[in-house]
Amino acid sequence: MRRAFCLPSLLLLVCALGVPVAYAADPFAGSRPTITELPVPFPSGHITAQDGRGTLLFGTADGVRKLNVLTGETHLRPLPAPSCRTLVASIDTVFADCTPYDGSLGLRDVYVGSWASDSWRRVPAFPPSLLSDKNGNFYDVAVLEVGRHWLRAEASCYHCDIDVVYLSLDDGHAVHDTELGARFLPDLDKPGLGARMCAPFTKRGLLQYQRPWAIYKTGRNSRLRYELRHCGSSRPRKTSRTPPQLDGRWLEWDSGYTAYAHDLGTGRTQSFACTDGCGGLTWSGNLATWYAYNGGYVRDLARRRTINVTVPGHHTALSLLAGRVLATSTAPGLPAVTGVVQLPR
Repeated sequence: MRRAFCLPSLLLLVCALGVPVAYAADPFAGSRPTITELPVPFPSGHITAQDGRGTLLFGTADGVRKLNVLTGETHLRPLPAPSCRTLVASIDTVFADCTPYDGSLGLRDVYVGSWASDSWRRVPAFPPSLLSDKNGNFYDVAVLEVGRHWLRAEASCYHCDIDVVYLSLDDGHAVHDTELGARFLPDLDKPGLGARMCAPFTKRGLLQYQRPWAIYKTGRNSRLRYELRHCGSSRPRKTSRTPPQLDGRWLEWDSGYTAYAHDLGTGRTQSFACTDGCGGLTWSGNLATWYAYNGGYVRDLARRRTINVTVPGHHTALSLLAGRVLATSTAPGLPAVTGVVQLPR
């Protein structure tokens, strides 16, 4: 499922870049390996989603904009009216709230739109059960995610517990998380809201599910462990004391100065040292990046090699986007600039 989410490594770049100014010469002259400047400045906005192909999504004063930083292609999605505001957006769907600020509670005038057309469709009215409880306490409704067929919201009030609710964008009916069962995993892009996980997995202690694998958190304090499990068994296949993540064919984690990548297909684990510590370590596909005092580092997991990325006289920070390594270079008195690192074959 493609969801709206924030990208920590990319947000660091946004904060660093501000409003870029053109360099008089090649900002990456003398870099090792070669770095090619992006065709457009990196956006100075709050990035909410990306599609894995270089397209970023960020909010503007007049709508939501898509920008592919690798090609320069851009697309603005205007809001239904100037008084509307974007609640949440994904690469596929934009959810806008046009409810006036008149002191009343609840979302009453909301719209959903896709990137395939410029039209908006009004969402069926939120059910009364989502706006107040049986005692008359009004809920504060916060929309957290939106997909092709569903949105996920939290309803809460001063005297209530938080209630997670899924609202159908097709017919407006609401499903409470407590109704889904312990083994049902929601997917906002599916008309049926998702599917059951394979046995014996349940949501209790679950951190990540990537069929047929799951990561569970067990124990507390000195007994805290993270376990990799496979469909059909509760027996852990791999354990770590720091949070791991599933990323395609890899299970990845680090212990401060050493990082580990476990190949789920072969069962083999490779480790590599993080120069100056695994600060800012990010993973995507077959690549991992982190920063150090003498530049950034890239680990090519498939080729089992580590590459140092430097720009003479500049501080270099790395991030990952669409299977590519991005380098952001900064130097005293000069604006920050971002480019694509040409990794050696």
